[in-house]
Amino acid sequence: MQLELRATYSDGAERVVTNEADWSSSDDTVATVVDGLVRGRSEGGFDIQAEFEDESGRWGEFRVVRGAADYAFAPLPPSRIEVGDTGHFRVNVTRNGSRERLTEGVSSSAPNVLELRLEGDRYRYTGRGVGTAEIRVSHEGERRLTHTVQVERGPQVTVSNVSADHVGFSYTEVTGTVRNTGGVAFSSEWSVWARFYDQGGGLLAENESYSWTTRRLPVGAQQVFEVSVEIRAPWGYYTLEFFDGANHRIPCSGCGRFR
Repeated sequence: MQLELRATYSDGAERVVTNEADWSSSDDTVATVVDGLVRGRSEGGFDIQAEFEDESGRWGEFRVVRGAADYAFAPLPPSRIEVGDTGHFRVNVTRNGSRERLTEGVSSSAPNVLELRLEGDRYRYTGRGVGTAEIRVSHEGERRLTHTVQVERGPQVTVSNVSADHVGFSYTEVTGTVRNTGGVAFSSEWSVWARFYDQGGGLLAENESYSWTTRRLPVGAQQVFEVSVEIRAPWGYYTLEFFDGANHRIPCSGCGRFR
């Protein structure tokens, strides 16, 4: 808030003396005044005094109140996820030009469907069961934000008919079948993780990931895949595990030892 101070002389003349006067606040912890510019610092009441030459004036009572706050998810969590999906969001509170992160008052209406966990200044959400849950944000005694998340079971996927054929000395071609046995149609990036062992069973390397992408796969449909895997244990064996794009482990039949 900018104030203006005018001096009136005995001959009736007037002039603005805002920047020449000495300004003060009765409580600098609540507000400060410099050259007539008032800046609020905290909630409360205060008076303003100005002195110029041999004259002074005092005005009050002024009050500093908290401005309206704006609450927002950053980013907004998806409205639809699958069981096992996880991600992060923050809750930002902006007031009077300053922003803070909210680290309390954030909850799930159904933790068995959508679990929330505070990690530093952000929240991790995880789909735990099929259903609907609200993310609720309460602050200063009032509900500030809500966001509804639908958690679905997602596609029921299996991998089968897996085989591995050596190509030269250091690579093998892994083939198999991805099948959607229920849920919803989907397309996804997939990955196969290989763990390599020596002849005595000692682990040489793990989580060597190789990926590919499937086309849209309706319920009941299947698709043959082929991916090239670099061999890290030519005189030992390796095991394979399969994951979808959300890092869910896919049940696999016939994924035992390969040589």
